[in-house]
Amino acid sequence: MKLLFIGPESPLEKGIIDELAKEGINSLGLTKQGDQIETNKVFMKKLFEDYNIPGEAFEFIDSFDESVVIKPIGLTGEKGVKILGNQLESNEESKEYVKEIF
Repeated sequence: MKLLFIGPESPLEKGIIDELAKEGINSLGLTKQGDQIETNKVFMKKLFEDYNIPGEAFEFIDSFDESVVIKPIGLTGEKGVKILGNQLESNEESKEYVKEIF
C-alpha cells in the first residue's frame, strides 16, 4: 500500500485530502473541515466557546503547567510557531510574542 503525506498548509486548507479520498488515494493530513483549526478564526472562536476554553492568552500562559505553543492565526508557511522552552525562554517572553503577533 502506498500512502501520500501532505505537509504544506495551503493544499490542506483547499481540501486536497478530501479530493484524494474521493479518488481512493490513501493520504495523511487534515481534511478541509479539520484544517479550520489552523485557518479559520471564526471556527476557532466557536470551538473555544463550545468547549469553554478561556480565550485570555496571558492568564492561560501563566496557569498552564506545560510548555505553551503559540501560533499566529492563519497560514504561516510552517513558520511563526514558537514553543516555551525552545524558542521562548519564559512566560514573559511568551506574552511578548503574543502581543507581537496580535
